[in-house]
Amino acid sequence: MTSTSSLLRRIRTAARRRVPAGIQTALLRGAAGSHLRKGAGLRLSSYQRIAVLARTWKGPFSVQDLADSHLERFTSLLREAGIDYFVARSGNAYHHAVGIPARQRTETVALLEEHYTDRGYYLRNRNGYVLLSRNRLRKGRDADVLRIGEYTAGAHGSVVTGPAHGLSIEFWEEGSRVLKEPDGDSRLAELRVVAPESVLRESLVAPQLNPVCEVLPAEARKPATVTVGGATHPTLEAFTWDLATDIDFPIDAVYTWVDGDDEEWAAKRNRYLGGGTELNPDSVSRARYTSRDELRYSLRSLEMFAPFIRNIYIVTDGQCPSWLRTDHPRVCVVDHKEIFDDPSVLPVFNSHAIESQLHHIPGLAEHYLYLNDDVLLGRPVTADKFFHPNGIAKLNPSTYRFGLGPPSVEDQPVDAAAKQNSLLIGERFGKVPTTKFKHTPIPQRRSVLEELEREYPQVFAATAASRFRHPGDHSIPSSLHNYHALLTGRAVMGRLRYTYLNMADAEAVRKRTRELLANRNHDSFCVNDTTTPGDDTSARLVDAFFRDFFPSPSSFEK
Repeated sequence: MTSTSSLLRRIRTAARRRVPAGIQTALLRGAAGSHLRKGAGLRLSSYQRIAVLARTWKGPFSVQDLADSHLERFTSLLREAGIDYFVARSGNAYHHAVGIPARQRTETVALLEEHYTDRGYYLRNRNGYVLLSRNRLRKGRDADVLRIGEYTAGAHGSVVTGPAHGLSIEFWEEGSRVLKEPDGDSRLAELRVVAPESVLRESLVAPQLNPVCEVLPAEARKPATVTVGGATHPTLEAFTWDLATDIDFPIDAVYTWVDGDDEEWAAKRNRYLGGGTELNPDSVSRARYTSRDELRYSLRSLEMFAPFIRNIYIVTDGQCPSWLRTDHPRVCVVDHKEIFDDPSVLPVFNSHAIESQLHHIPGLAEHYLYLNDDVLLGRPVTADKFFHPNGIAKLNPSTYRFGLGPPSVEDQPVDAAAKQNSLLIGERFGKVPTTKFKHTPIPQRRSVLEELEREYPQVFAATAASRFRHPGDHSIPSSLHNYHALLTGRAVMGRLRYTYLNMADAEAVRKRTRELLANRNHDSFCVNDTTTPGDDTSARLVDAFFRDFFPSPSSFEK
């Protein structure tokens, strides 16, 4: 039954997306007049090709802050109305669950009718999320769970996230009451747990599955408190437990960044060119160092969609973006001199060299994500996209191969380095890597890199001393780490929905940015510029796309 209703919902959604945007907007404007009159900060917009009402978010945006704000508003109203509640564990990412005694359903529905109907909020029913009107609330008032939220937009640009990051209002029953109800047996049969009748009598019974249990016996339902977004809320003992499936270890983010337009840096680079070593032209292409403010927008994406990140390290050659708040408590700018074991090899203009030293960053967590500044997140992601609860990393293999044969100057530098890694891994494990990895945030284990450096000190030293990309380099964090971790049981293959913008193809950039903006259905994407196009069309398209896709300045910006 559930799968059938889910299929019907997808069919209806697909049909709605085929209706021209102008017609969708006109129909919504006619149906949402009362919402627009009563709801502050609402505007007509679209999300995943469907016309919606969206509320404007002011200031830096985080999906966690959004969910927390929904919880705070609703629970404040509950407290004012004298309605008992507790914060339950939610099975959904960046989404809160509020448990309310079933005996207070009538008062709760009345509160929702007064404060939430006809104000731009959405209610989930069998057709998906629909605008919450008095009529729809009355039809759904007997539901055991009411799931509400809103579409959220920045000060300008498109909607950044939908109502899934709101809250679930759950009406919990006393087990003794469930046992007495005429349909009690069928209700208990639907639970994912079997509890003896003697336990049920003293238990609270949940209306839907949660990460802990649907039946909370006396010892698990003792009153407790939990802090969410700086506010203290009542909860139950069981919902304060650290679960075996929780990821509670710190995860940092590390960026490498260069401002290729810095004249002093460019002059320094030019002084070292032409040293007599034969290089692939891509190794010294100016496109490799072009900055289009990608770091600014990548940091926005991190704050918006990955609030689990603890600290952010930005590794540079004595440079710092003019817009960056260096006093931010979560941001640290790291100079190459601070992490290179042998600073005498500096300066280097080779990402392979810089990457080989990242695990030397003081204070860096055991688990972290490595990102180039041209890698961005496209929608909310959770830590379990990158790591398992036991710390094992989730890798994202590409469908592309780096080729066979010995590394040579004719290879693209990334392929030559991958071939070098393959030779090393083949000798060590008797297994031959052939596959590239996607250009996504790369989950890293610091201990794996430290182990590799102990085993292959000459590889790390030679790569670190390689001033420009060279066929003898190894790509250490993006490939060697991954295969070594995989073959020593510290990584497995994962799955991240990803896409790639090739700046050399302006028409493809135009099409892909439109799709990304309209659908917002990729976890990550990369804006890669390895060759310089004949005009600036791609750059203008990407600049406009960034402003629309990430409309809110982050707290990392001045």
